[in-house]
Amino acid sequence: MLIFQYQELDAHFCRLSDMRSICEFGDISQFGILNHLFNKGDDLLYKDIFGFIDMYTPISDFDSYFTAAYQRKIECEISELKIKKIDAQSASIRTTMYDMQISAAEEKLLVESIQDYKDQEENGFESYIDLLVAEYCFWNEGMTEAVAWDHVLKFYLPYKIASVLYDDYTQRMSRNEIFEDRLPVIVKEKYLKNKIDLKAIDKEFSSYNLVSLVDGMEIINAHESQTLTDNRILGWYLYLKVPRDLLSAIEDLLQKEMVNKIAFWINGVAAGVPALEELEIGRYFSFDALALPALSRLYDDENYDDKLWIKVEINENEEKYPHSMTFEEICSDDAQVEGRIITQVIHLEFKKIDNDYFISHLDHEFISYNPEQYNARKVDGSVKGVRQKTFKIDDAKIPFKFKFNDKYFMYILLDCLLQNKKNVNEYFSKILNK
Repeated sequence: MLIFQYQELDAHFCRLSDMRSICEFGDISQFGILNHLFNKGDDLLYKDIFGFIDMYTPISDFDSYFTAAYQRKIECEISELKIKKIDAQSASIRTTMYDMQISAAEEKLLVESIQDYKDQEENGFESYIDLLVAEYCFWNEGMTEAVAWDHVLKFYLPYKIASVLYDDYTQRMSRNEIFEDRLPVIVKEKYLKNKIDLKAIDKEFSSYNLVSLVDGMEIINAHESQTLTDNRILGWYLYLKVPRDLLSAIEDLLQKEMVNKIAFWINGVAAGVPALEELEIGRYFSFDALALPALSRLYDDENYDDKLWIKVEINENEEKYPHSMTFEEICSDDAQVEGRIITQVIHLEFKKIDNDYFISHLDHEFISYNPEQYNARKVDGSVKGVRQKTFKIDDAKIPFKFKFNDKYFMYILLDCLLQNKKNVNEYFSKILNK
């Protein structure tokens, strides 16, 4: 795992983000701050970022670092396209376009090196080059198209590499943001302007910085985003950090009254909607939860650093101390920000009623470790880090065998939230076809 090996590049990207945060709309290129610096010839891009990329491109570790970031980006695009395809099918709309886009994206996953990426980019990139040339001419008055074309071609590869890595940086930073006070303060102040003290009236907000779903609030689960509306702050949207498929399943549980209390981490407030593994120890999941071992660990046979820990606690006094299951994912490419590594955990409590099992509590957390804690956590399931929840369900009665859209809720939960889908599929392999 390349922990903090490229902090210098992150420092450059941090300055890039700072520049973006003080720019007004219209002051930068329509293609974003990176393209704006490209057009203006800024030293931060050409000297610092491009210089770093030129220095490290021949090094195999950096080659692997870039390739992993690129594949994460493409996997995210494929996931989004598949969701759009499903929605199109539901609306009886032809999906040919999405099929073509998914097929093209899946071919990109074959990229295993910067050279592969370069070869891919050089195959039919003229239309994108035309846009970059037009932008370069627009921001450099008097520049001829021929000179602009030569300039864009010269720096095209480092520019594209920088674009992929900057996108990856912003994704890692968004995960780290959950451990800061900025977003809860924004939420608190938005409600205070409407004479509502969330900390005084919402136990979940005062305890975990989560906003409880109460009467007068509505979940908006759209293509573009997942949000809440609240008639106490009319006209504003509260952004959720819950994947769309999982939120759909949660909505179904609420409608069926299998969940009575739920609270969410708010990821932002705005006045509009934005657009083959092996089982190393333990046992695969079964619906007979009491028969599960206390600890299981799955690992990816292609990458031993990718692990899924499953901890099961069975308590004799079930009424006082519910049984529990905890899933924590350790990945070779876990988000690394400012000297810490961020993983995620899913925790649930359950009870046995007659011969069936029901989830009574559920929450999802991000966990931040320092490097020493993280390395210890790889082999020791008891190591603790700093935690922040993204959502929390209480007073629920969700059957283990509950299905939404022909998929078990338990599977949806892990599949939507965890990165390594192979480990998830392996753990549920005994029940997925039932």
